[in-house]
Amino acid sequence: MSDTVATRTDAATGTVDAVQFLGRASDRMFATTVSPSGASRAGVVICPSIMADFIPNYRREVVLGRELASAGVAAQRFHYRGIGHSDGNAVDLSFKSMVGDAMEAAAHLVKSADSSKLGFVGTRFGALTAAAVAAQHPGSPLALWEPTLTPKSYFREAFRAVMMMGVHLDESERITTADMQRELTEAGATQVLGYPVHKAFYDDVVERDLVSELGSEPRPIFLVQLGGTALRKDNQAAVDRWTAAGFEVTSHVLPTKEAWWFLDDRAVPSADLVRLTVDWFGAQFA
Repeated sequence: MSDTVATRTDAATGTVDAVQFLGRASDRMFATTVSPSGASRAGVVICPSIMADFIPNYRREVVLGRELASAGVAAQRFHYRGIGHSDGNAVDLSFKSMVGDAMEAAAHLVKSADSSKLGFVGTRFGALTAAAVAAQHPGSPLALWEPTLTPKSYFREAFRAVMMMGVHLDESERITTADMQRELTEAGATQVLGYPVHKAFYDDVVERDLVSELGSEPRPIFLVQLGGTALRKDNQAAVDRWTAAGFEVTSHVLPTKEAWWFLDDRAVPSADLVRLTVDWFGAQFA
């Protein structure tokens, strides 16, 4: 772990952001621990998404971490190795490495917050990571923001987003889903809105699913869907499976017209999204 820690104290709330690198030199993970002004009553690990979701969702995660700390709950943000400010190369990214990074972040938070009470947040693809780590912490509450239920559907959306970006091109210049699948197979990688998708990672995750990663141990779940007026069929099916298995599931649909794949880093986080999540964790750790 790096001895260098940069801190920022919020003048109004007294919460402290502590930014540092965890791990050995040349294999460091970028991490930010957000602590309350007083003792922490629990900690929450925020598992980010990947690719084109990573940057536009970043502000949401920053705001969530600070609001959790203002409510007395420490928060841990991090970048997977191979993504963002962490060391590593995207070609080496795997589901195992993502889960390992999240587990390292959780261990660091337990030590920093001096609390064994943990909860997890998964945003988009990060929901799979959060579920896999939460499965190793029986009963830990899990919040899911617009979760990726299956990587297969995630990549299908990603490839369609690329096709939408090319509608203005001549037909001969347009890239199709078949083109990207072929490039994955033949070249070992393809590009999605400027982000690489490597075949090894694709093959590693494509048959996974969120419900299986979380396992059968009942726990509180908070699922937020962004957009629509009712839960989509896939989200409702997941909620029904968890409920039947004895999970305590709370779901919310927040109306929005966001086109997720085309947001940028200026996207303003929904106050309702953050508030509802903070309030829910507050109830879990009461």
